[in-house]
Amino acid sequence: MERMDQGTTCASMVAGQEESLVAPEVVDKIKDEFEDVFKPVDACPPARGGVDHVIRLQQGSSPSFMRPFCMSQHEEEECMKQVQDALGKGLIEPSCSLYGAPLLFVSKKDGSLRMCIDYRALSKITVRDRYPLPRIAIDDLLDRLHGCKIFSSLDLQAGYHQIRIIDEDKPKTAMITPMGQKQWKMLCFGLTNAPATFQRVMNQIFKEHIGKIVLVYLDDILVMSRTPEEHEKHLRTVLEVLRQHKLKVTLSKCELNRPELHFLGHVVGREGVKVDPLKVAVIAK
Repeated sequence: MERMDQGTTCASMVAGQEESLVAPEVVDKIKDEFEDVFKPVDACPPARGGVDHVIRLQQGSSPSFMRPFCMSQHEEEECMKQVQDALGKGLIEPSCSLYGAPLLFVSKKDGSLRMCIDYRALSKITVRDRYPLPRIAIDDLLDRLHGCKIFSSLDLQAGYHQIRIIDEDKPKTAMITPMGQKQWKMLCFGLTNAPATFQRVMNQIFKEHIGKIVLVYLDDILVMSRTPEEHEKHLRTVLEVLRQHKLKVTLSKCELNRPELHFLGHVVGREGVKVDPLKVAVIAK
């Protein structure tokens, strides 16, 4: 009898959690409705006046330039492949700039190569942007999430690549490739002030909703609600904002309609906020 009671209790708890979430068929309908938001980035992002990335240089500075690094044959082949792909998508363009940054590669967990650009010389002459990033602290999250019971997290695709660089500053991003000199048309990793620009864009487009139905830290977006009815409405609102600004999300990295999920190294749920046990385990070991 005791085992039966325990089983019945567990089943009731699971059923209760499912009842207090948005119905799965409704979530599927939302994904279909906003299919365009989940499509891969395949073109240069639109200009968003006033928030495109600007590279301000220290007065009297000269164009930065570094000699290219040596590459193995495998790295050179991978470089040509990635550069050709970026050219095809309109993310970069040929350049005749006085600036130049070398390329290098780092290995990913899956064994593939990530192309990186060494902008250290450019960073030394760049004026720092003091735009603040949100504080990541349990006390802050607790204040914002108090009373919320349903959560969804959205992950922007190659977030930086969805923000443009103003035309006059594109030459400053010039990089040296086996296919000649190229320059970026949008924000790329390695540029000083890239996080500040990205957070500024996110704060501007979500200014009416931050702290109320959504929290945003760079390309991580958390939608929070108290009831299934609220969450359906909030999720549609956030996705509609992303659609209006032509921002794309990676569906495979999203967690939708959850009573608990991981967000910025924390576990966010109905019982409150706690540090991710995996992060603590690393320190403990």
